[in-house]
Amino acid sequence: NLAFFLFDAMLCQRRSGDTEESESSSEDGDEDELIHLVDEAEDKSAGASAFSIPEAFVPFDAMGMPCLEATITISPNEDLRRYLLPGDIVNILGGNIWGHCGLVTDCSKVSQCASLFDRIPAKDKDGEPEVKILDYDVPVFMLDVLQSASNMPDIFVSQMGLVVHPESKELVMVKKIPQGAVIRRSPKGVLMVAQVLLSPFNETTLDRSLLQQVTREVIKAEGGKWSKKTAVRAFFRKAALRPNKYKSRRSREKLSQTLENSWLSRPVCSTVPPRVWQKYLQLRSLQPREPLPVENCDETDMDRGQGAWSHLLYCGREGVIPHEEKPESPCFFACCHTSDACGPDRGTQCHDCLSSQWASPSDDPDPKIAFVEDVLRLMPVKDDRCLPEELVAQLLQTQLWQELDLHARPPAHRRKKAG
Repeated sequence: NLAFFLFDAMLCQRRSGDTEESESSSEDGDEDELIHLVDEAEDKSAGASAFSIPEAFVPFDAMGMPCLEATITISPNEDLRRYLLPGDIVNILGGNIWGHCGLVTDCSKVSQCASLFDRIPAKDKDGEPEVKILDYDVPVFMLDVLQSASNMPDIFVSQMGLVVHPESKELVMVKKIPQGAVIRRSPKGVLMVAQVLLSPFNETTLDRSLLQQVTREVIKAEGGKWSKKTAVRAFFRKAALRPNKYKSRRSREKLSQTLENSWLSRPVCSTVPPRVWQKYLQLRSLQPREPLPVENCDETDMDRGQGAWSHLLYCGREGVIPHEEKPESPCFFACCHTSDACGPDRGTQCHDCLSSQWASPSDDPDPKIAFVEDVLRLMPVKDDRCLPEELVAQLLQTQLWQELDLHARPPAHRRKKAG
C-alpha cells in the first residue's frame, strides 16, 4: 500500500509538472502570437521612408468590437464626434516627409477596444522592441475617409481607426487584433499620427447634401487612378494660388476655367480634398447667395479691397493687425504690405473682419467670379500639383482652416457642435 501511495504521488507530481509546462508553453505561444500580430501593424500609408510614395492606409475592421452608443461617456476633450465634420482633412504623418491626405466623409462611429498595445522600438541595435499595454477599454473612433493611393486602382472610401494616445494625446492610427488594438508605426518605428484640419464650416453652414453629391462625383469620375505624372508635377511645381496674379475680372474668369480643367487630371492623395471642396464651392456659387455683411462683429463698416484683394472685406482701422500676423514678403494675401491697418485696399484682414466674412459665399453676381473669390479665400491651391505638406501649409495660412488640438478648446466656429 505504501508503495502504491508513493507511486501515485509521483504520478500526480509529474502530471502537475506537465500541466505547468503546458500552461507555460501556452503562455509563451500566446506571447509569441501577440508579438507577431503587433509586428504586422507596420504601416506604409505615409510611405516607408522619407521620399517614398505613400500607400493606401489599411481599413480598420471593427467587427467584434463593442459599438459605443452616442450617449456613452467619453472625455469631452477627447471625443472626436464633438469636433469633426464631413469635409475635414486628415493627413497621416510618420512615414515620408509629406504625409498622406484624405477627406473625412463620416465621423459618427466609435467602438471600444479591450486593450491598447504599442510596440516600443529598441533603444539600440542590439536591443529588443518592447510590447506594452498602454490602456484598457479605449474608445476607437472610426472615420470614413476618401483617399487616392498609388497601390489602389480608384478613388475610394475606407474606414480609418484612430485613438487618442493616452500619454501624448495625439491622434494615432490603430489596427485591430484579437486582444484589442495596436498602435500603427511606420517601418522605421515612428508613430502614425493623424493631423486633422477642421474646415471653416460648421453644422449650420455646411451643406451636407451638396458635399455628398460632390463626393460621389469625384468617386465616379473617369481617370480616378492615382497618377505618377501628377505626383511628379506636385514635387517640382508650386500649387498655391496667389491673388496678385488674378487682379482683373478677366483673369479670374480664366482661372475658373483652369480649375475646372484641372479636375480632369488624374489624382494623387492630396488632390482629393481640394477637388471635392472646389467643386463644392463652384456648385454653391450657382445657388442663391446672400449679400456679404456690411459691418464686422465690432459694428465697424466693411468694404471690399481693390484689385487682387477685392475678394476680402476690410474695415480700414489702424493698429488692429498684431505684429506677428504681418505677412512676410512674398506673402499669401498682402505681398509687401506691412501696415498694421486692416486694409483698406489690400493686405491682412483684422480678426473682426475675418470672423465676419468667414465662410460666407461671395455675393458677386457672376457665378464664375464668385466661385474664384471663394477658392482664393477657402481652398487656394491648384489640385493637379499639390503635395500634402503644401496643402496643409496653404490652408492654415488662410486662418480659416484650423488644426485640431486636443489640448486646446475647439475653434470658435465648431464650439456649437462641441456643446
